[in-house]
Amino acid sequence: MQTTIINKLSGLINRAPMDVVGIDCASNGVRLVRMKKGAAGLSLVGAQTVDPVESVLSPAGGPDSDSGRLSSIPVRVRGRYAALAVPGTHGVVKMLRVAEQFDSGDKNQMMAKLGCDESENYRFAVRTIMPATGRSEARLLAAALPEWQAQALLDLLPSSGLPAPRSIEVSELAVVNAFMRFRRIAGDGEADGLIHFDHDVSVFALFNGGVLSQLRAFKFGVTSVLQKVIDTLNVDEQTAEGVLMDGAFDISHLVEEGAREIGNQFLISRDYMERSENCRLKKLYVSGPPSLVSTFMRSMPHSSEVAEWNAFDGIDTHGDVSEEIEAAPWRVASAIGACVGVLEDE
Repeated sequence: MQTTIINKLSGLINRAPMDVVGIDCASNGVRLVRMKKGAAGLSLVGAQTVDPVESVLSPAGGPDSDSGRLSSIPVRVRGRYAALAVPGTHGVVKMLRVAEQFDSGDKNQMMAKLGCDESENYRFAVRTIMPATGRSEARLLAAALPEWQAQALLDLLPSSGLPAPRSIEVSELAVVNAFMRFRRIAGDGEADGLIHFDHDVSVFALFNGGVLSQLRAFKFGVTSVLQKVIDTLNVDEQTAEGVLMDGAFDISHLVEEGAREIGNQFLISRDYMERSENCRLKKLYVSGPPSLVSTFMRSMPHSSEVAEWNAFDGIDTHGDVSEEIEAAPWRVASAIGACVGVLEDE
């Protein structure tokens, strides 16, 4: 009898989460998305943004900062568990190709491979995309965050009660996670990819046969061009951000420099994948503020079909979603991906 009770309790404790809030800490606000998992799949219960939390974005905020916690998590997005995400502006995200003898569990080896500052303490995670064979190196996806930032993320949550922390993510990889779920639902085995622009960062990921082949993250986004828009158009920050969001003005000349770097790296990665894996990129999905997406697409040659990716695709979104987010789903792509990583963890 006692063993049966213990087994039942163990089953309850280890039960996979079914109700999660994704918390993505961008510099212009915290994006909150609550998702649930049911018999019919994933559903989005609520989504909204709240004021940014400085302690997560900069070590200057410090753990004793008054802004060290979310003042409150609205009821409509208060899940039982929290999947926390932060842009990798202080961290590192890389695809690595390493020899079979490389020990990915050795922190010193991994930190050196990622090029992390030895004077700073990091948390890191690594996933094997493809193991090494006699003819090819292993393909790894690795990420690292400074310890102060990981701790600041945990400090966002109440010291007791809900939500309880479940995972820590890098926002760029959370976006890719959401896109990978969309790909699985679409069932497309062709070579395709995603380019996503966000407020603080951008990322592209290329897939062949459903397997991640190339990934690059960039410290480029809305914040990179916001001040240029303010100075050029002589407007305040709120108006400048509106210009970037709706694409009503042609500001391509202000965006081109950063977009060009991403475009060049994308073309190099695409060509490498096509040559080394004997494939052709058939479809490219894009996501982000219209002004950044349109400038990027105009500035680079491409022979693939191009389509807009909506982060809500494949998810029941009959929940309580703010108008701001409903009009621009890219804003919560990271928060959705963080939720997916917990709800569909394999």
